[in-house]
Amino acid sequence: MGVGGATRSLVAQLPFDAAYLTILGLGSALDLGTGCGIVALHLARAGAQRVIATDISERALMMARANARLNGQHDRIEFRLGDLFAPVTGEKFEFIASNPPFVITPRSDRDAAERYEYRDAGMTGDALAERVVREAPAYLEQGGTFLCLANWESPWGTNGLDRVRTWIENAPEESGALGAWVIERDRIDPARYAETWARDGGAKPGEPEFEHMMEAWLEDFAARHITAIGLGSIRISRLEGREWLGVGLGSGTSIRLEHASEPLAQSGLGGTLGSTFLNGLAVDRMRDEEILERHWLRAESVDEVREHIPGEEGPRAIWLRTSRPIIRSIVADPLLAAAVGACDGDLSLSQIADALATILEVEPDACAEALVQGVRELVWLGMLQRPFTKMAR
Repeated sequence: MGVGGATRSLVAQLPFDAAYLTILGLGSALDLGTGCGIVALHLARAGAQRVIATDISERALMMARANARLNGQHDRIEFRLGDLFAPVTGEKFEFIASNPPFVITPRSDRDAAERYEYRDAGMTGDALAERVVREAPAYLEQGGTFLCLANWESPWGTNGLDRVRTWIENAPEESGALGAWVIERDRIDPARYAETWARDGGAKPGEPEFEHMMEAWLEDFAARHITAIGLGSIRISRLEGREWLGVGLGSGTSIRLEHASEPLAQSGLGGTLGSTFLNGLAVDRMRDEEILERHWLRAESVDEVREHIPGEEGPRAIWLRTSRPIIRSIVADPLLAAAVGACDGDLSLSQIADALATILEVEPDACAEALVQGVRELVWLGMLQRPFTKMAR
């Protein structure tokens, strides 16, 4: 069996391009639930000085060891048998990656379907994902980062993303201040979710096994009042001692939740996601005055698109679009569009705001306030940033 789509997605999001590693480096790393060892191999190849890979399955570890040997990495990865974090009790890591068995599978007295160890942790609902997310921060070094894929449920009257927020907020107290970015890539109804995983197990519509599995899944979701299931990634950083853009990040927990179903960048995704995450955490901690003092740089991936009606002097609509890290498009007013156009690193946002207030004949303070709010969001979208060369000084 080849490398699965979820594993490929996790590998693509590992924040280890050359520029990012120049700033942060990579010491100890953990691949939690390594399976066949692909993520551990990528961590080793990224230059991690120490890589530990764990799994509850001895068979999986046997395959992972074989893959490590075939790829010349067997002397750089330590494989340990055990449940979740049990094999690394008392240890801490600069980076933790996990593609855990997060598939939500019916729990009932009757035999709904064969259990697949690689995808089913034997827990009710999304309890496995909750446990991994809640416990992981305690195993991070100060400044360390955790990245995982997960599925989460939305019970009737609730939003699954808000439930993920509580998982992060309930991390062990010793984890200290945390920064988190939860990206929901898709949200599907129970029937579609059940069909996806019934097919994954080899059953086909019309077959008795398929109908039996579908009935068990839907009964389980109905009994627990689940209306939707979210699929996405969760990124958490332990912020004590970490500084970015000249800003200390260790002042309080910051959690960003968003639904972003647009396509991901085809190249450089991991590094761009990683730097965007840190840029966003930094801008969350900046006062308005600090944002105005900064010389912001427009990302190379940003385009401006204007829609005109023939004969009209001004555009009917202006969009700012980016292809990295996630393809996004937002509507911008002329003020914000002009400001982004001027963000080439030469002028501070305050200087840009003053110039635009004069040109557009608007009140300077209101202009500055609007641009500050725009910058806070555009940084999280990856449209505004600071160049690595300037951050390293």
